[in-house]
Amino acid sequence: MLITCLPLLGFGQSEIQVETNFDGRHCRGDRGACSFTPAEQGRSANSSLAYDPKQGLILKIKTNNLSNKQIIKAIGEPITETSKTKDLKLTVEADFDVESVLLRQLNMPNERFTIRAGNYPITFKDDMLLVVFKIE
Repeated sequence: MLITCLPLLGFGQSEIQVETNFDGRHCRGDRGACSFTPAEQGRSANSSLAYDPKQGLILKIKTNNLSNKQIIKAIGEPITETSKTKDLKLTVEADFDVESVLLRQLNMPNERFTIRAGNYPITFKDDMLLVVFKIE
């Protein structure tokens, strides 16, 4: 189902630059996403968030703005031609709330949005990894 939604990514939704922390459960240095924070002005962010009412919250991870160590923390292995054909997942080990300031910048109707613990499918697109968090 995610594959059929890919043409919609990038059209008609607001997008904001964020820093995604890939230090796992409670941001303690493990593996997987644990938080998003607004990107500092003038700095190159490692990811962005977009909101699409039909799809949900879309995380766009910019691989060229990540170190190999960060990529391994994000997806569990380095990116190769072989890994692009695998069924890779972004791990979220513990629920975390997206900061309300980010939700307002994205014009989301929700005042609160929690990303639930779980494994989320990753789609490769050019130099980005795309992950969709469904709105429940």
